[in-house]
Amino acid sequence: QKGSPVDVRIESEVPGLSVVTDRRKLSQVVLNLLMNAIQASDSGSSVGVRVQYMRNPQATDDPHTVRAGPALAQGSTAVVCDVVDEGRGIPRDLLPRVFDPFFTTKPAGEGVGLGLAVSRRMIEQLGGYVEISSRLGSGTRARVVLPAVGVS
Repeated sequence: QKGSPVDVRIESEVPGLSVVTDRRKLSQVVLNLLMNAIQASDSGSSVGVRVQYMRNPQATDDPHTVRAGPALAQGSTAVVCDVVDEGRGIPRDLLPRVFDPFFTTKPAGEGVGLGLAVSRRMIEQLGGYVEISSRLGSGTRARVVLPAVGVS
């Protein structure tokens, strides 16, 4: 329901975690993913945002996950931001299209389908990738993975 309260929780594995990147682009991507998650959530549910370091992030072969962007170099360390909702989820047959311009799973008039296409392009420009994992009826996880600089 539009305007319904949703609990948003933010968690960082490393207090004071910082990323050297284009603040405007990263902010726009995270805001887009957060708005998508809130809009997909029912009243009283929660949306989680978690930021962490991850060594050697691996692409998944889960059929409920799609990735846009190149994998990071083997042995690299990444900064990962997950936005997770408890919403309706995305049908598996539609997942491969979520990064397509003008594709949306929202009802008519509630979105033009450019958010994930633009987010994908911005994160690729920053040297990272975006993953969407979703199961119908079980919510969605949007993951942004960016190469970490100066982290051993």
